[in-house]
Amino acid sequence: MLKQSYKQNQRVSAEHQQFLNLTTTGRKTGKPHKIEIWFVARDGKYYLVSEHKDRSHWVQNLKNDPKISFTLGKD
Repeated sequence: MLKQSYKQNQRVSAEHQQFLNLTTTGRKTGKPHKIEIWFVARDGKYYLVSEHKDRSHWVQNLKNDPKISFTLGKD
């Protein structure tokens, strides 16, 4: 019973995950760099998660040039 409930919760959780398409400017190339990334929306703000903290390229790009664009959902 516990295993079945756990699997059902995993499936529901996966269905409610939200992704956005984030475009930053490449710090080395100057070209647009687009990724799909998980986010949480709360109180009218979007919170992004960086799996590798400051080592993530999108974070490094953002630190170099804070201008971004994003779209919700898949292209």
